[in-house]
Amino acid sequence: MKRFTLIELLVVIAIIGILASLLLPSLGKARGKSKAVVCLNNLKSLNYAIFLYADDNEGHVPAAPNVNTPWDDLLIGYDGQERTLDGGGGYKYEDYGNSIKRYHCPENDYKNSNDKINRSYSINGGADQSVLWWGQPGISMSGWWTENALGPSVLAQWSMKLSAINDSATAIMMTELDSNLGDIVLGYNGKAAATGSDISTHVQYNPTKHIKAYSQNYLFADGHVSLMYLQSLAGDSGVDMFSATDVDGTYFDCQN
Repeated sequence: MKRFTLIELLVVIAIIGILASLLLPSLGKARGKSKAVVCLNNLKSLNYAIFLYADDNEGHVPAAPNVNTPWDDLLIGYDGQERTLDGGGGYKYEDYGNSIKRYHCPENDYKNSNDKINRSYSINGGADQSVLWWGQPGISMSGWWTENALGPSVLAQWSMKLSAINDSATAIMMTELDSNLGDIVLGYNGKAAATGSDISTHVQYNPTKHIKAYSQNYLFADGHVSLMYLQSLAGDSGVDMFSATDVDGTYFDCQN
């Protein structure tokens, strides 16, 4: 039986190395695409939960009544994720393990250093601009604003009706957050309702989170989900989405 010479073995090893160098980037891209798809499907599932919730609440999307009850807690019973209301402190990994994946983008860490389960998504935060002219034009107010919007005063719990949204095909209802930036955990008020400016900060914090730079998934009020480049969210407004503080007229504007 013929034996391979050292030179022949080295040639084979070199060929394998070349093939591996060609294949590994493709495998990495495929893995990145699969994670983006999982994230997209999570938002589609949350869309169904929000529509079911709205059906039981006169057409309104979830609106946090206080800092201890963010919108994700209001979807208990609608989202198919079994858990017991925790009172605002966040859900612990030791209690639920990996069972609450619908709120988790696989590009983020599943839990934080305090053993709390991270939340990778935020509702498009806003306040009724007919009442607060300086309010953000999003779809739902955070629990913190409900309790603290005008100093010691308290505003009524507020969110829009789906039927009142200006253009559901271009109005963002929910977006990704990078839960590795800040204390963003499931069942906790922190960035549960994030403004367009907040989202811009999160996209720029991790610009290569998904396969396209400065791009992430957005759930629109008509139910479709799209992976979009940050600046494209300006629409025809001319707003620079990389430095915007006023997002009126952009895809974050659900009210005008």
